Amino acid sequence: MPRAKRPSASPEARPTSAARPGRITGRRGNAPPVARFDALCETATAVPDYLALAERFGTLVLDGVPPLAAASADGRQRFANLVDVACDRDVRLILIGSDPLAALPADQALTRDLDRTASRLAMLRRAA
Repeated sequence: MPRAKRPSASPEARPTSAARPGRITGRRGNAPPVARFDALCETATAVPDYLALAERFGTLVLDGVPPLAAASADGRQRFANLVDVACDRDVRLILIGSDPLAALPADQALTRDLDRTASRLAMLRRAA
């Protein structure tokens, strides 16, 4: 008698790349999870990863945040996406490191791209 096929896990049940071991560290008991900027923003992660984290955690600590001028263009975009998700999903985002908006170059394109991020960070700060 042939064995019945086992249903595969739904996409919602699979761990996202952001939640894989090594990306979220330092979680003990009810303490908020800690992620390194390099692990969460400078690697291949996307908005669905951040949405999955927002569903699991009400607070997220992002450690090692550099000035965004020192981050890669992809890292800056992922950081902006993470900030958007935190703002939209009412997730408390604790940043440890440099002021991400400090020392931005006078490059108008970069400044324009980060205006929304600055605004969203201000909104998160007020909500805290």
